[in-house]
Amino acid sequence: MGGNLQGAVYGAMAGAAGGWLGFAGYDPLISRSVEAAINGTISSVRGNGFARGARPYAMMYLFGEMLDFATPDIETYDVKDYNPERPVVAPVSEIQRSGAAFINGMKNTLDEARYNASRIVGQTDFTLAFNPSRSFLQDGIEPLQDLIGNGSKASRQLRALLTNAADRGLTVELFAHSQGGAIAASVMSSGAISGVTLNFVGAPIAESVARGLPGFRSWQANSLDAVPMIFGRNGNLFQMAGALLSLPRLFMSCPHSPHSACAYGAN
Repeated sequence: MGGNLQGAVYGAMAGAAGGWLGFAGYDPLISRSVEAAINGTISSVRGNGFARGARPYAMMYLFGEMLDFATPDIETYDVKDYNPERPVVAPVSEIQRSGAAFINGMKNTLDEARYNASRIVGQTDFTLAFNPSRSFLQDGIEPLQDLIGNGSKASRQLRALLTNAADRGLTVELFAHSQGGAIAASVMSSGAISGVTLNFVGAPIAESVARGLPGFRSWQANSLDAVPMIFGRNGNLFQMAGALLSLPRLFMSCPHSPHSACAYGAN
């Protein structure tokens, strides 16, 4: 196959992949992906026939598509009169009512996420957007997807959940703990959602970034919590040193962990 024809084929494949993924709902960088694919095709025809500008974008989105298979779907629960002894009801397909909602962080079982929500939200009635945690590897894939611009499956599903609630006239005050804060930040960085306000709790993002997001309401960080202080780059030298010393306790349960619901929620 000649160089120019090969380049044109690569560019067309990249453009087709970008366009297909755009229709499938992968919107954050679609316009740039398609633009790069077109530019790559043009440059390949004019140059040496190798569409260097187009192929990386196509591969990026195809890689993101494959990563989706490795991450679980968000499950939505309508929790009423929370009681840790009461069995979990079946998940619902959408937010049922206005009020508080919660998205959890890494290494949470469903029972732990319900408990953390009740402590941090400070209510017994709330919507739980449960992001299942199967392993550190799978949890690490989600921020990787957000980083490459495709948006993690969790962030896309959470945005769809909140947008659906807004379309039905509901108002939602979202509390996002730990990795849930990174997911929520990815959601709101795509634009405001009517009636949605956002509270960050021990999130691995900078406070200045959080305050600049649509719907921002509050931001909390424990000075000994490594997630916001070190990973979110919010701590000064002394705070980061203290958080580093507390790192072995990070994923301990209440009341030992500076990252737990006990460190942030109501007594």
